[in-house]
Amino acid sequence: MAAVVGEPTPCQRDLYQSVLAAEERAIACCVPGAEWKQIHLAAAVDMVGGLVDMGVMRGAPESLVEREAHTLFFPHGLGHMVGLGVRDGSGLQPGRTQDPRPCLRTLRIDLPLAADYVVTIEPGLYFIPALLNDPARRERFDDCVNWPLAEQHLHIGGVRIEDNILVTLGAPVNLTSSIPKSW
Repeated sequence: MAAVVGEPTPCQRDLYQSVLAAEERAIACCVPGAEWKQIHLAAAVDMVGGLVDMGVMRGAPESLVEREAHTLFFPHGLGHMVGLGVRDGSGLQPGRTQDPRPCLRTLRIDLPLAADYVVTIEPGLYFIPALLNDPARRERFDDCVNWPLAEQHLHIGGVRIEDNILVTLGAPVNLTSSIPKSW
């Protein structure tokens, strides 16, 4: 259940719904052969779409993700494998070189999913002062963000939703589906 003190603001509700929708779509993509990097980028596009709808970001979501502007609000990878060496048992597919794009350096997985893998899906949107107040980022993404509106929401912190997903030959199985996601 979401940790909420008092009634959520419209902005908090919209952020939560955007993250939840991105999480649900990402979970549905957890099938054998699906490339983790593509699931991550699709979740970024989904959440940026929510920020555009809210007026926080400006532009086409796909273009904003291509420019890496999403990293202002989604600065981490989508998740990691679960099992022995939980956060370290992931990595690159043998023979694959690491993608050089800065927006993908936080990915712990870069391989196609396979049946019986268990992964976390944990998208999030954040208003982090250190990122949003950084002069270099502000200059680089000046036209991508409604800065006055983003500044109004710095107190929110952020929203992150996480589930553990079993990849099967059929539909993905959400191992943590009994955890409520509504208030």
